[in-house]
Amino acid sequence: MKNKLTLTLMELQGIPAEKGNNLTLAILTHSDIDSFDALFRNLKNRYFPNAEIYFSVSSDEIYLRGEDRNASIKNEYHKIKECIDNMTKGVEILVCDRNLGFAQDFPVFDNADELDLTKKDKSPSWILISDESSLGGLYDECPESITFKVGGDSNNVRTITYCKKEEKPILTSIVTAAHLIYSNESAYREQLHDLPPSKEYAESELKHLVNSLQS
Repeated sequence: MKNKLTLTLMELQGIPAEKGNNLTLAILTHSDIDSFDALFRNLKNRYFPNAEIYFSVSSDEIYLRGEDRNASIKNEYHKIKECIDNMTKGVEILVCDRNLGFAQDFPVFDNADELDLTKKDKSPSWILISDESSLGGLYDECPESITFKVGGDSNNVRTITYCKKEEKPILTSIVTAAHLIYSNESAYREQLHDLPPSKEYAESELKHLVNSLQS
């Protein structure tokens, strides 16, 4: 199965805006990005009327992996971590396939203690999405979304959400994460004052990420 990796960054309060008054949302997925068009329209129409797409970049087609999953992630963990760090600087909320680069359900980012990208310093609020093809028959039994508040101290208040790859639960998860960030602005937002990467830089890092996932 071939897919493209696509990274889309959007500013929820419009472009340009002062970083302290804005929220940057990133969507990193190997799904067809067209499926997120309705999500963006509803996000803009219902919650963030000034939201704008900052940029969207896509990789060449890649094969979704289905074998040697643990070994490949462990071997390439540091490269994957560096790419994600570079692509999500200045990003407060990250929507991402939980099984990014793999055909079946697999925790790429919340793999194990030493391989858990969701626990790193200055981490965004993660929204890890899973679709029916990756979860199989379990999909119908899954709740639409489950959100966990993590951190808890004054320097790192954020959320990790697991949800179905459907418009409604993803939209709800984004709004929930945004609400927490805005309600803890002084405690949380200072951790993520970096500007988002440029389109050219993100495109380069996306290529590096593809190489790491495919190796």
